[in-house]
Amino acid sequence: MIERFFRSRILACAPFIWWSCLCLLYLQTPARAGEEGQEDLEMDIYFAPAETVTSASRHAQPLEQSPSAITVLTREDIEASGARTLPEALRLVPNMDIRLVKPLWYGVGVRRNSGPASDKVLLLVDSRDVTLEFFGFPAWTVQAFSMDDVERIEVIRGPGSALYGANAYAGVVNVITRAPGSEPRASFSLRGGERGQIEISLRSSEKIGALSLAAGAGLMRADLWSVRDTPGMNILRGQLSGRAPRFEDRFRLQLVQE
Repeated sequence: MIERFFRSRILACAPFIWWSCLCLLYLQTPARAGEEGQEDLEMDIYFAPAETVTSASRHAQPLEQSPSAITVLTREDIEASGARTLPEALRLVPNMDIRLVKPLWYGVGVRRNSGPASDKVLLLVDSRDVTLEFFGFPAWTVQAFSMDDVERIEVIRGPGSALYGANAYAGVVNVITRAPGSEPRASFSLRGGERGQIEISLRSSEKIGALSLAAGAGLMRADLWSVRDTPGMNILRGQLSGRAPRFEDRFRLQLVQE
């Protein structure tokens, strides 16, 4: 009699026990899937190819073997930041001091020293010094390239004078542009903002046999802060670059007018 009573009770509770087991299994499955996804992400990061840099020792080496404190901004980082000038992109780098002095004119320093004519940070474009020889400091926004032309930026946050001279007293910024033939064949962009900010950029690339050519032009302007509808600075730029198997490096012709 007692056995029949417990058997009937178990049979009555069987659907409840069945559904409880299914609910527990359902709740554990997403958690396990999340743990597996996290493990896969960690493994991808661990086994990802090592970042290669050239600015720290003037030859290619893995980032973890660099003798200097160096930060690399990739093309994806620049696009995600929305930066339209080089100093704006450098705001992503730790210990960089960026100060907007006037429209389209920035002071750049490492751990302060960011005056309007600071000469403590060296600017390189494709490993070439672009310091204004007469003034002794670089023009950070008056360059022949736009941010659409930049492939990556390597920043040494510390003295680099042993390799690059006195202007690298506080740091080195090496802007590496896209190689001719690696970008889309033609691109055009038009941007605008408050206080008369306008940017027009045009770039085209073509391969002619073994020769790769790229041409670009653009205009940037911004009004004065104190007077509306009065141009504060206009920057007109243009460049022609190419690469051929006969040359070990790229050749470039460029024009910039402020």
